[in-house]
This record gives sequence, C-alpha cells and structure tokens, in this order.
Amino acid sequence: MTAANKKGVHRIAWNLRHATQVAITDEKSGANPDRPSGAYAVPGTYSATLNSRVNGMTSEIAGPVSFDLVRITEQALPGSTPAEATAFQRQVADAQTAVSAANTTVADLTAKLKLYRMAIDRASGGATLEGQYNMIRAEVQALDEALTGSNAARRKGTTPATITSRVNYAARSGSTTYDPTTYGPTTQSHQQLGWAMEAFVDVRGRLSVLTGATVPAFENAMESAGAPWVKGADLR
Repeated sequence: MTAANKKGVHRIAWNLRHATQVAITDEKSGANPDRPSGAYAVPGTYSATLNSRVNGMTSEIAGPVSFDLVRITEQALPGSTPAEATAFQRQVADAQTAVSAANTTVADLTAKLKLYRMAIDRASGGATLEGQYNMIRAEVQALDEALTGSNAARRKGTTPATITSRVNYAARSGSTTYDPTTYGPTTQSHQQLGWAMEAFVDVRGRLSVLTGATVPAFENAMESAGAPWVKGADLR
C-alpha cells in the first residue's frame, strides 16, 4: 500500500484483503495496489511496517507494529478455523496464479497463430508447414476448451464446468476472495478445487511441451521454409 508523498500527517486504511495472486499480464493487472482485491484476511495477528522509497532505494521508517484482527460477529454455525481458512486461501491463490498464467499463455498463442498464418502464406515453402500449423492450432484450441470451455457450447446456452470455473467457484465459496464470508471453505469448495487442479496437471504438461518444444521447432521450420520473422520468435 502507498501513502501520499506530501507534507503533513496522512492516514491510509487497509481493506483487510491480501494482494491478488492472479497472473500479471499488463500494468492494469491487480487493479489498485492500495485496494487489494485478493482474499479477505482471516482473524489472527498481523504486522505493519512503514517504508520510504526514494530513487529506487527502500528504507524502513517505522515498525513492524503488530495488531490483532478479530471477529466482530459470532457465527451462527460452526465453520473453518482461521488456520484451515488460511491454508485453503493459499491453495486457491496458487491455483489462480497457475490457471490465469495458462489462460494468458493460450490467449497469446491464439493471437500468434494469426501471425503464423500470414507468415506461412508468404513463405516460398509454406506448403510444407501446413501439417505442423494445423496440429498446433488444434492443440491450442483443445487447451483453451479445457481451461475455459467451448465457445460453441456457450453460444448454445450451455456452460459446463471447466478448470477456470471450478477455481473461481472455490475462490468465491471458500476463500473469502469475493465476499467477506467468515465460515471458510466447504466440502464442495475443496472438491471443486481438487477436480480443477487434477485436470490442470494434464493441461499444464501439454502446454509446457507446446511452448517449450513444439512451437520453437515450428518457428525453426518456418525460417527454413523462407517465412518472415514473427513477433515473439527468437531473433535471427
């Protein structure tokens, strides 16, 4: 959190949320750093430290000062302990980081496919690249469907559960990311997160092979076929 860099006494309030762990894709990712949008903090002991940053150098001015975050209402029904809620929040945060990074990577590959298409059409040996191109395109589409669902199904009004939707459900229902619930994760919260990450193991492995081996090999083949350089490829 940042405070005003002016003379006088200034006050800044924490909104009781942690920083979001969604992948950073541009300068707008995570919105306002002074209004964290991650999970709500659970009851417990926290600390605050005041630092100054001048010309890229950070120095401590005061702190750390400890304070206790306590419940202001009594629960009508038994819920998770603060330790259990915190552990689940960490699992959800890790899942959000991994899945949002995969979604961004797939989106980038989808955009790159359009550039590949243009490059192939301009290559003297472009016909030799069609098989590899179609294989990569099919794999990208399959990974996108596993992560976010089928566009055709959504247009028909059906919304089957996907890896992303399951992680989002876990965040909404059990990690207090969106609503200040005090009960913590439910059995269904754990189930949805577990199913999502179980399916994500395969997606992450395939995506790693695609970006680490298949795409670089294809870009080398494009160069050999006389295709022009494509943004994001290794420099020639």
